[in-house]
Amino acid sequence: MNPRRFAGPALALALFAFLPAALFSQEEGYEFKLSNFSLEFYGGFCKINPDDLNNHPIYEEAYLQFYWVKYYDYLHSIYGDNFIVTSTRTGDATFQSLKKAVPYGFRLRYQASPTFALTVGIQYLNGTQLSTVGMTFDIQDRRPDYTDFPNVRTAQYQNTGFTTQATAWEPELGAHFGWDFMSVLRWEISIAFGPIFAQCRTLSQRHSIITTADGYQTDGVFSQEMKGSVTGLGGELGTGLFVRPLKYLRLFVEGSYIFRELGEITGSGWSTATYKDSNAVYDAATTTWTGTWFLQPSDVTKSWGRFTPLYIQNQYTMLPGVRRFNPDLSGFQVKLGAGFDF
Repeated sequence: MNPRRFAGPALALALFAFLPAALFSQEEGYEFKLSNFSLEFYGGFCKINPDDLNNHPIYEEAYLQFYWVKYYDYLHSIYGDNFIVTSTRTGDATFQSLKKAVPYGFRLRYQASPTFALTVGIQYLNGTQLSTVGMTFDIQDRRPDYTDFPNVRTAQYQNTGFTTQATAWEPELGAHFGWDFMSVLRWEISIAFGPIFAQCRTLSQRHSIITTADGYQTDGVFSQEMKGSVTGLGGELGTGLFVRPLKYLRLFVEGSYIFRELGEITGSGWSTATYKDSNAVYDAATTTWTGTWFLQPSDVTKSWGRFTPLYIQNQYTMLPGVRRFNPDLSGFQVKLGAGFDF
């Protein structure tokens, strides 16, 4: 088990252990008063790398390469000049993984002493990665025996609005230990913890169009969306520099590492498959379900190779090789903010 899973509870215990001593360490005469309160707002940047969640774009890129690019390359290797393919890619160079997120929030600060402050607030994290990928294959098909899709002239793959998303709400209780320098600068170190209410979402809209030389066309669309949620306990360790340009205003920059190693994620899913062709044939099917997220290895063997990447699914639980999905949203983050004294 990943030790970061225990970081949130460990920071919570550390905060509660230091809290009584910190509260009783107030300097004599530092009274409880309204002017000791301030309200802080911030936004920033967070670098994350949720490996399991990023199997979503990795799988789709592997799918495109295996079932389209490698397939047509295989046919060319067999038939040579009787099967020539020219491909054009549009949109993104690859399906994009989720690497960053935007945290923002607010917190209420109480300055218990010149060196110690307590904060309570809410932090929101939003990481959304969209990809748009298309490939068009122009084919000169002069094979003497047409085995499938005879005399194809164009084949198109499109996937627009491909989405990999993670969001989280984080109520936080924090302790800040700081020291003033001159009259306008302050340096602090901080520790915070709180519950995390996280959600993950994936969406794929795979669209394929095959057109033959005589104009016959098949058009298929497979769309699938999964949503999942999980609740856990997170913790944050950081340091910050505060500048007071005005009596009632403080500007600050903070750097921290936040632990969001969460547990089992569950939620709903749906898929829709439609098919139509130039002969007015139309077919559609929709499936919905609810389940626990897993990572499932593919195992498909074709004449041109083997397809084995992992894919995310929450529809089946008793398949061989599945393992639990880990929604790890931990990462380094930087916050820029402003605090307003009461």
